[in-house]
Amino acid sequence: MGQAFRYVADASLDAHRHRDLPCPLCRSRDEVHSFFAEPEGGYITEACARCIRSLPLAVIAPWRSERLAVGHLREVFPGLPADELEQRGAAMCAELRRTPRVPAFCQEDEWPLCCGDFAEYVGHPGLPEGSDGIGGLSLFRCPGCGRGFEVFQCP
Repeated sequence: MGQAFRYVADASLDAHRHRDLPCPLCRSRDEVHSFFAEPEGGYITEACARCIRSLPLAVIAPWRSERLAVGHLREVFPGLPADELEQRGAAMCAELRRTPRVPAFCQEDEWPLCCGDFAEYVGHPGLPEGSDGIGGLSLFRCPGCGRGFEVFQCP
């Protein structure tokens, strides 16, 4: 799992960094990534890693994939009490919500789930250095079993 963001491999982050944009919240130019939130003062489409981690969850746009978390946990852990399923699902979704919007899905996001957790995004084959490509093939890996996932979205 990534050190900077749990669900994004550290090696894949650099290709998605916005080198030409400052963070609209703190003006930092370090580690700025695509990110959707609506803090006081308006809607933002990028933020630095520090601001991504510090914004209240309530102002961060949810991922579509969050809706699948509890159902996935219910399948993987059928005997787990409902309140524990909800707690685990909420923790996973909070962590995913604090993840930059990489890869840049051109349709609705499709973040794979496996072994009771979201998979880790590991890259976008052929993505040039410093270019945040939209669509195409995105690769993920399960942190539990190592299974790989390919998500393709037509640009």
